[in-house]
Amino acid sequence: MMKTSKIKLTFINQSHLWRILVPATGAVLLIIGHFFLENLIIGRLIQPLGMLLVFLPYLIPFKFKNVVRYSTNGINFKLNTGSSKAFRYSQIKYLEALENHLILWKSKKKSIKIDVSAYSKEDVNMLIDLLQLQKTKAIEPI
Repeated sequence: MMKTSKIKLTFINQSHLWRILVPATGAVLLIIGHFFLENLIIGRLIQPLGMLLVFLPYLIPFKFKNVVRYSTNGINFKLNTGSSKAFRYSQIKYLEALENHLILWKSKKKSIKIDVSAYSKEDVNMLIDLLQLQKTKAIEPI
């Protein structure tokens, strides 16, 4: 009998300080390279490095196929479907966790079904914990 391996989810906390410090450092390097060291070789090296650092936190999620980004305000996840789903915690009225899928209720009549059968149990439990953070702050990843 062949074992099927479960897909791991990548969790990214959008509230971490590095999400602000890295682009700010990149902007400072870009300005210094452009205005103060424009004619020097080091200035020509600092400008592209600064530009890369400005956009780095926004490019990282494109590397992962199955990613969950969360903050204190909401959650955004991209699973195997390729399309991204974003929710504010205040939009989620109720969450049903079944064996192979999750059902997010936005109101009494409107729900969204998410297939989680291909993902590891630990990652699905972490996703459930994050989706139930309506009244509390976002937790730190383990």
